[in-house]
Amino acid sequence: MKYYFYDTSSLILNADTLFETNGKIVISSIVLSELENIKSNDNKDIETKQTAQQLSKILTRNKDKYEIYIFKKSMLKPLIDADLEINNDTKILACAIDYDKTVHPDETYFITNDLSLSNIANLFFGEDCILQAEDLHKDSYIGYKEIAMSEEELADFYQNMNNDNNQYNLLVNEYIILKDKFNNIIDQYCWTGHSYRKVKYSTFKSKWFGEIKPIKEDVYQLLTVDSLVNN
Repeated sequence: MKYYFYDTSSLILNADTLFETNGKIVISSIVLSELENIKSNDNKDIETKQTAQQLSKILTRNKDKYEIYIFKKSMLKPLIDADLEINNDTKILACAIDYDKTVHPDETYFITNDLSLSNIANLFFGEDCILQAEDLHKDSYIGYKEIAMSEEELADFYQNMNNDNNQYNLLVNEYIILKDKFNNIIDQYCWTGHSYRKVKYSTFKSKWFGEIKPIKEDVYQLLTVDSLVNN
């Protein structure tokens, strides 16, 4: 098992795909505090604040899919001994170092897109154990995203679906499967680059296999046939 210990910036960058990796997500209590500060900070741009707010909702809905590691001042000793500056970034790193040493030795990966923090982390982690957010998804594209939404989020999605609002960062021709809070599939769309196209049950004629159509109610076969027909 791999344990991915995120700093704040990398967590925000991976907000929409956070739980699509084959590993356990670990978050410092410092990160949660920073997210709350970002949401209420007037000096942050609107997009960053909205992403932080969306990320908080995702974390609230998926409490069983990640671990919170509580920061303690005693964790700072390795950094103080190395005469390093103490700030929120290095506090998060101190949590990761302690987690690696005491909880899951040799299975912990520190995720950061901050070059300076990455260089500091190199003093305590092996180079192969420091990754950027995008490294976790280089080979994981599957053509669709499954998003569980609250009633309010569904209402917001439907109201803004034709307003060039790619709030889930889909690629062109990537599909989105909408689920309710009970994980039931309720709808499916394809991002065209400017709006969402409704995916409907359809058939596809092949020279070799004749008429192909998805099994009724099988949304994954539906997406496959839709891609053949429309892409």
